[in-house]
Amino acid sequence: MSLPFARPDIGDDEVEAVVECMKSGWLTSGSKVQEFEAKFAAFTGAKHAIAVSSATVGALLILDALGIGLGDEVIVPAMTFSGPAMMAHRLGANVVLADCLPGSHQLDPADVARKITPRTKVVMPTHFAGEACDLEALQSLCATHGVLLIDDAAHALPTVDKSGDRVGSGASSLATFFSFYATKTLTTGDGGMITTNEDWLAERIRPLRSHGMSRPVFDRYSRLGASWQYDIELHDAEAARRSHALWRSALGQPAPVRTRLPQGRGVQHGVLRQRRHPAGSDHAARRHAAGADP
Repeated sequence: MSLPFARPDIGDDEVEAVVECMKSGWLTSGSKVQEFEAKFAAFTGAKHAIAVSSATVGALLILDALGIGLGDEVIVPAMTFSGPAMMAHRLGANVVLADCLPGSHQLDPADVARKITPRTKVVMPTHFAGEACDLEALQSLCATHGVLLIDDAAHALPTVDKSGDRVGSGASSLATFFSFYATKTLTTGDGGMITTNEDWLAERIRPLRSHGMSRPVFDRYSRLGASWQYDIELHDAEAARRSHALWRSALGQPAPVRTRLPQGRGVQHGVLRQRRHPAGSDHAARRHAAGADP
């Protein structure tokens, strides 16, 4: 018996949305991505949704925005995909493995407690195979030790935790990252999303995904300002397909669209601005843009 690697549910609506996008001549990040972000935020209940090219990139941008680096420790489950842990390692942090609960693939809060040290900065659990981990217990543990909680929801759309909150709502964690890979519940091949309720964190992540440019390429072309773009963002054709699939497959009905939030302040070419982390530690926000917003 042969099983397919994946069997995506792609209908006429998705095909038409992609064709419309391709005919428009705008193929990179634009209005379709902004629409998808607004719908995703409304669906999860989060204040901010930031589209990226993969869940792994989502993990990287969150950790980088938090200033995670050399000598810091990031605790992850022993049973999970390697991508997010590799991003912590890439930033210079030490990855610490914690065990999962017996008979489960979910991170064991008791073992996390044993692994926390003065150098621990982040606990990063995975909601494995569509089941929510015990975010409430992990959040309480992290709060006690002054550690940040970021959850990997690559398997968890549209999962609801035991408190009745949708994973990604930000009710129990600082930030969440999702995957739209070919085998996921919502997919068009690749892509990811970050959700958070923290304005300061969203303000840091958005420029990081565009190499420090404070306005999306679509805004820069539709308004006065610089007009070139790097790419670790999600493209419009991909977002158009996901927007249709999100409501047809995950929700089953339309949902209200939250208006797009205003962009952050512009930054000048070649500027390295020193910013202050809320906890008090210095965080160098690497920003390099083509020009300054008017």
